[in-house]
Amino acid sequence: MKAGRLVLGLLIIAIGAGWFLQAIGAVDQFPWEWVLPSVLVVIGAALIADPKGRSRGGLIALGIILTIALVAGGTGARSFTMSSGVGDRTISVTNVTDLKDVSMFAGDLVVDLRHLDLPAGTTTLDVSLFAGEIKVYVPGDANVEVKASSLFGQIDAFGERREGVGVNLNTTSQGTGGTLVVKASAFAGQIGVSR
Repeated sequence: MKAGRLVLGLLIIAIGAGWFLQAIGAVDQFPWEWVLPSVLVVIGAALIADPKGRSRGGLIALGIILTIALVAGGTGARSFTMSSGVGDRTISVTNVTDLKDVSMFAGDLVVDLRHLDLPAGTTTLDVSLFAGEIKVYVPGDANVEVKASSLFGQIDAFGERREGVGVNLNTTSQGTGGTLVVKASAFAGQIGVSR
């Protein structure tokens, strides 16, 4: 059996098993922030174990894509609170003490901060998603700084739009209240920030 097919098959089984265990409630929270770095380690080990195999090209390409995803999205580099591994999730926050960084593997993630009592000074929120859509709704009176990136996708923030491959959008929207810095990243998908 070719090493590339074996590695890919094992990775698909491992990711599927994680989703399954979380879906049936066998685990409260699967550590999705470990998935991409772990997959990258397994790919590296397979390349070392089979240096002359014909499947090297596919594994190398997958390794490059995952490396870019890890660098662009920061997955695994920071501590995130996983709201859900896969699916659609809406998080509404009204008190800044309840505001936590959030990350999901795949799905639609809505972070509603429209009723957030934002204090004076600067508050930062990190939101990341591997595949799907991120929507962040910010308080109407907040000064907002958006720092968004998507390897493959589209970013919309306060009337500015970027789309394509390797897109970034850094913009601000003035308000009269405290400052909210929204750092959003997606490997493949859409990011939207609005009031």
